[in-house]
Amino acid sequence: MKNPVHLCLLNIALLLITLPQNSSAEERLDYPLLSVEKSQFPIRIKDFEYSAKLNGVTINIQHCEDIYYMTAGENFSYVASCSLIPKRSPVMLCNDRMSGHFALTVTFENSPKEMEAFLNRHCTGG
Repeated sequence: MKNPVHLCLLNIALLLITLPQNSSAEERLDYPLLSVEKSQFPIRIKDFEYSAKLNGVTINIQHCEDIYYMTAGENFSYVASCSLIPKRSPVMLCNDRMSGHFALTVTFENSPKEMEAFLNRHCTGG
């Protein structure tokens, strides 16, 4: 898998759940991944576009197939599989507004497990 574009990483500390001894860092799932309700998709889409803009990138999202989130206390991190306008380019993107994390990649496998791994690598923690 190619490396995603990293647009901004700000450092803040978050408490991570301890890994079982037989887990690798690549396999770990620190928090449960939850589905965003379809009625909330327009809000999340605007938030992804805003996060991109804060990081100097303009994107226009046509629609998202899946949007998931995880939470650690009052902090929420989101990940989505979406299509961009005008070419309907498929992308996976994530953001965490509290810490300022944002990442986007065009090379991905569209599965909840891959989306959770992407979110853990790029849009959670400090």
